[in-house]
Amino acid sequence: AEHTDLNIKATVSLHPCMDPFIRPSLITTPVLFTTGTNDTVCPDFLTRELYRELPTTTPAAYLNIVGANHEEPTSNGCAGNTTCPNRCDLPTAQYLGCYLGVNTTTNCAHVSSICQQTFPLQNCVVRP
Repeated sequence: AEHTDLNIKATVSLHPCMDPFIRPSLITTPVLFTTGTNDTVCPDFLTRELYRELPTTTPAAYLNIVGANHEEPTSNGCAGNTTCPNRCDLPTAQYLGCYLGVNTTTNCAHVSSICQQTFPLQNCVVRP
């Protein structure tokens, strides 16, 4: 929901799960959702449902990264590896940069082409 008193300009939701208290239909700030095809904690279809429940007027993006598991956005290790590729880092920085006014010309251009990454995506949708 809109909380102008908090000055929230954009949000990023890395591998979110649905729960009964989440109400995406009230979100009005730009939001980026990321998930991965190997996320067994919060499967990718749950994240896609959050994206689908947003108001159509809310700027949003949804990235489903091939092979990413729930821990990829951290440094806790991925699928037995000691490090994660953290493929969400660059799209997250570009998304926030666009909506927070950091190098907006470049970052907003990247947001409009966020589905063109150097790593494979199973699904990707952008709504400016």
